[in-house]
Order: sequence, then C-alpha cells, then structure tokens
Amino acid sequence: MLGKFAALVILLILALLIERYCSIKPEPFGPTAEIVSIDGDTLRVGSAEFSVLHTPGHAPGHVVLTHDRTMFGGDLLFAGSIGRTDLLFADPVRMEESLAKVCELADDMQVHPGHGPSTTIGRERATNPFLNGVARIVRR
Repeated sequence: MLGKFAALVILLILALLIERYCSIKPEPFGPTAEIVSIDGDTLRVGSAEFSVLHTPGHAPGHVVLTHDRTMFGGDLLFAGSIGRTDLLFADPVRMEESLAKVCELADDMQVHPGHGPSTTIGRERATNPFLNGVARIVRR
C-alpha cells in the first residue's frame, strides 16, 4: 500500500500531467482520488479514470497509469532507453516482464516517462535497443 506522502505526491503530479496531456481540467476545488495500488485497478482523479499496471523492475512497487491512449510511465520506459536495474531494490527479471506487459499496449499509445521526451509504444518497440534485442538489461 502506498504511504500517505507518496500518494499525495502522485496525486499532485497526476493533476499536472492530466491538465497538460489529457486536456482535462481539475475540478474547481482540486481532484478527489481513490488510492489504489493493485494491478488492474482504476485510479480516479477528478473526472479522469486511470488503469493501474503494476510494473516492478526499476523499483518493487512501480506502477504505470494509462488513460485512453496515454501512459504515464514513470521510470519504466524512456525514449530510447529503460529505467535502471542496477539499483539496490531493482529486479532485472521483473523489469523484462514489465516491459513485455507494456509492449502489449497499442502502437499509438503515447508514453510520458518520468524523464526525457515523450514517445509511443510503437516507436519504442521498433527502435528501443532494450525492446528490440540489440541491448540487454543490466543485471547486478
């Protein structure tokens, strides 16, 4: 379960990302939320609903959120790269599983990572060296 501070930070970031990328304005008194952290659940922020995908690998509790054709990917997938797997709690095997999970999403799914430029699932599947077999995930 998410700690209260982590949940608040996630909600604040989501509110900013929703307004910027989904053209959904927060409700007048700010978004209301149901905090969930289970794969397949729905996270509601204001009038927007996000599907939660548990994607461990970079970190044990990592999740990505999807809404329509938009994915907020955190540190799982970047344009041309992936999140680090050489950190203390990282798990390269789980990272491979999580990347395979998001690669099942539609090619035109917009990916807004935690760092760097936005991309799409299709572009990353075709050009990302960690997804097309050119590079291997770092193992500790």
